[in-house]
Amino acid sequence: MLTLSPARPGRGRTWQLTDASVTLGRAAGATVSFADTASPVVSDRHARITFRDGWYELTDAGSTNGTLVNGRAVVAPHALREGDVVQLGRDTGPELVVGFVYDRDRWQRAGGGATWDRATPMALIGMATALVVFLGVAVLVAG
Repeated sequence: MLTLSPARPGRGRTWQLTDASVTLGRAAGATVSFADTASPVVSDRHARITFRDGWYELTDAGSTNGTLVNGRAVVAPHALREGDVVQLGRDTGPELVVGFVYDRDRWQRAGGGATWDRATPMALIGMATALVVFLGVAVLVAG
């Protein structure tokens, strides 16, 4: 699950997002809505976050004042990482910190072991790399 929290504590709410595609903007129908703010730099349909190929991607939806991640303009789909700061509009636009919440129960039911923590994805990548190297050596020896 993706979370978006205000970069400055006490300045807004935290959203927990489970949909594969969400919208950010001033429109009342936006998933992450800033309709209750008077922020003139946020467009009605400012940005979109889509879960695709195992990543959450942020795209600017043609907003007037742009979308930034960590101070850099989003000009193409941007893969979000934990701790990224998304800003809607320049200068005075709202800033949101990206976070992720992992469903430990789902992980365990899928046979993922006893725990899931931030080290688990890196451990899986390490094991996959070792397997590829092992298979490559086996093919060279057998060939």
